[in-house]
This record gives sequence, structure tokens and C-alpha cells, in this order.
Amino acid sequence: MIIRLRLGLTSATGAIVLAASLAGCSISDGASAEEAPGIAASCAPMTVEASPSPATAGESVTLQFENIHAMCNDTGSTTYPPEPASASIGLLAINGDWRADDLAVADKDEDWSGTAEFMVPADAPAGKMKVMAFGREIGQIDVVAP
Repeated sequence: MIIRLRLGLTSATGAIVLAASLAGCSISDGASAEEAPGIAASCAPMTVEASPSPATAGESVTLQFENIHAMCNDTGSTTYPPEPASASIGLLAINGDWRADDLAVADKDEDWSGTAEFMVPADAPAGKMKVMAFGREIGQIDVVAP
């Protein structure tokens, strides 16, 4: 993505452009986060935290999500489809040898955060797991054997 900086940017505008570029987004056509609602939230990095951590195979875990989004609307376009209000959560072993889909549904709040509680499958291998939603990795958690 190319971010065009123009002479005369105020330090506040420069900070917005810098923050957007660090989050992997661009603001085009001069649109600001205020002018194009959803830009800041939809491009912010997603975070996933597990409780307890590490999670234990065969036991319950609660995942807390922040900035969960299906896509990054970094241009303020109004042609993107509406953002889903929930996401099906799955786990995928880092090496790809094990997968479990549809373990829980995470409902997003207005501030793009949410929680999901589910049982980690008993056959889940120990190690790092990718947390999957919207067909892609949104974070990682550690899983240990019982």
C-alpha cells in the first residue's frame, strides 16, 4: 500500500497516517477516521487472550478478543459488505496436522471486542494453536496436555 504524505500535514494528521501505516492500513482520498467510520476499528490489530493460559486439552477455555474484524476497510469505501456480527471460532495446530472447527461463536460488541467459551477438544495436541475466525488466523494460544 502506498501512503502519500503531503507537505503541510499537521502533527495530528501525521500521527493518524503513521498509526494507520503501522496497522497495515492506508487512508486514501484524504478520508479521516472521523469521515469514514470503521476505519480505525477495522484496521486495528486483533488480539486474542486465553483464560486460563495455557489452555488444557479437554477443559474449558475463554477467549477474549479485541478489534475482531473480518476485513480491513482501510480506504473508507462504502462498497464493502457489512461486517458480520459474529464469528465461528476454530483451532489449528501450527504445523497444520490438527484442526477443530466450529468450537464456539464469538459475538462482537459495538467496540469490536467479544468473548468465546468452549471446550478444547481432548485430542488437541500440546503446543501453539492458531485461533481461526473469518477463514483466517486471528491470534494464537498455547495448549497443554491434561
